[in-house]
Amino acid sequence: MPSRRSSHPMESSKDRDARIKRMYGVSEKELVDKMNMARDDQFWYYDNLEKLRKKYLDHWIAIRRKKVILVDKDRDRLIKELRARSGGFVDSRVFFITERDIPRV
Repeated sequence: MPSRRSSHPMESSKDRDARIKRMYGVSEKELVDKMNMARDDQFWYYDNLEKLRKKYLDHWIAIRRKKVILVDKDRDRLIKELRARSGGFVDSRVFFITERDIPRV
């Protein structure tokens, strides 16, 4: 019986790991860790939004591991700096801090 986690019925776990490494440049465990970190950072952002508004209003911020690691008024410059620091793979959450919540459609 094939593994439930495999997207290919006959794919071994070794093959799945190699495919994930090719696609994302990290192992499956590293990918899951990064996804969990992104989720935790997203929750941290919403939990701390009022404090962030007071300090970073009208700025782009990058959050990693529940810390603001970079701030800039220019989004492209912030992303460029994140890529430079990480070797191209941006694993930080990026937000623009507004005075009020932006309605989602």
